[in-house]
Amino acid sequence: MKTLHLLRHAKSSWKDPGLNDHDRPLSKRGRETARAIAAYLRRAKIAPDLVICSTAVRARQTLDPIAKATKPPKVIFEREIYEVAHEKIWKHLRNLPESADCVLLIGHNPGLHDLALVLATADSGDLLPPRGGKFPTGAMASFRFDGAWKAVQPHSAVLFSYTSPKAMKKEGRSMTTERTIKLVAKAGKKVSKATAAPRPVGQAAKAKKIAGKAALVTQPAKETTKANKTATKTTVQRTAKAGPTTKADVLSVTGSSAIR
Repeated sequence: MKTLHLLRHAKSSWKDPGLNDHDRPLSKRGRETARAIAAYLRRAKIAPDLVICSTAVRARQTLDPIAKATKPPKVIFEREIYEVAHEKIWKHLRNLPESADCVLLIGHNPGLHDLALVLATADSGDLLPPRGGKFPTGAMASFRFDGAWKAVQPHSAVLFSYTSPKAMKKEGRSMTTERTIKLVAKAGKKVSKATAAPRPVGQAAKAKKIAGKAALVTQPAKETTKANKTATKTTVQRTAKAGPTTKADVLSVTGSSAIR
């Protein structure tokens, strides 16, 4: 199975009106977009075997961060895909080496957009902007098809992805936020674990000994009350067995105390 990614160069600068169109560089926004595309390709694990890139400066500068991120084994700069109709790009597709299973082509509109519309099967082409619609700078259409490059035909490739710089950046921010939340949660677990760490053995034994002594010295209020009630009951029982107290008993006790 072959995979083809059609990428329009990032936004170029018009600051120098006297500059030849072929030599116009990327604008500040275009450079940011190129980096976002590179990050997207890395996240999506897109690693082309071959890159075909227009010789225009804006296309080359779009490729720079992409090449650093994906490290393609081979890059071909092709002047003939610079601002040409899609029919001329077909020739380059059919001449691609069969050893390349994944190819990234960086080119220009309107040829690139038209080529995407012609390549897509009828049921997958609806994902693309219609002819005359906006296929913005930095947008990428990705296709898969069975067979050889030399045998590729119109409407024979399935469009499985179409993305724009806005969508790429949004996805990147979402993933960054999700990663940050995970890192914060992980750090919180480490802090909680450290706070709840067990005390050294010596300190734990000392604390246990002190707690034991405290338990012996101070009885709970309920146990103290219960002990008092038991003592009172015992005294009453003994008195009842000895019989009623008489006047002679009282005098005897008094006399005994006086002798002492």
